[in-house]
Amino acid sequence: QVATSKMGMIYGIIGMTCLITGYWLDETYTYNDGRWLIAASMAPGILIGVISAISVELTTLPELVGAYNGFGGLAAALEGIGLYLDPRAKDFVRTGSVIASQTSAMLVV
Repeated sequence: QVATSKMGMIYGIIGMTCLITGYWLDETYTYNDGRWLIAASMAPGILIGVISAISVELTTLPELVGAYNGFGGLAAALEGIGLYLDPRAKDFVRTGSVIASQTSAMLVV
């Protein structure tokens, strides 16, 4: 099981690296300050992740994954609060211009 756990982590790292690189290179998602904001927001997470990955034993990996899931939930909650408080959050923006506005029908999933 240890070998498959390590390979799963490696595949996750490769997948996230490809995803972030794709967003970073796409001009429609990284308008103006987008590139340095992505790098600045990733730096603390990379630092915490590398330190915890080095210091945590592989047998306590479930606890580490649980902690990471908790941090992901915290990030989603902070983003939701930020979008709720931002009056411009109802606009879909690409390359600096509004391409559409959100309607109340879009809120019903």
